[in-house]
Amino acid sequence: MSHWDGSAVKIQKSLDVALKTPVELFIGTEFTVKLDPWAEFVATGTNTQIDPSTVAVVAKLSTPEAYTINDEFVVNISVNGDLTKDAKIYTDSIVITQDSQ
Repeated sequence: MSHWDGSAVKIQKSLDVALKTPVELFIGTEFTVKLDPWAEFVATGTNTQIDPSTVAVVAKLSTPEAYTINDEFVVNISVNGDLTKDAKIYTDSIVITQDSQ
């Protein structure tokens, strides 16, 4: 993950992920971060039902210390729902920002 110009992403407080899914997500368990070197990240967030088959999910991955993302930084999002019908709706909805308010 890098900025559009190729520069490293430096997280001061949080990495925010917004996306649409077919089901609600349990933010604390279905958003996980794998990284090296290890750093503490805590996931919080909300689920908002948009229509019967779409949920807007906003997750905040907070860290108490600044962290520069490297190639070992992985965010896993587990969606326990059917993504086979029109996955593009969901994959195109992903927006990642750093240090949003």
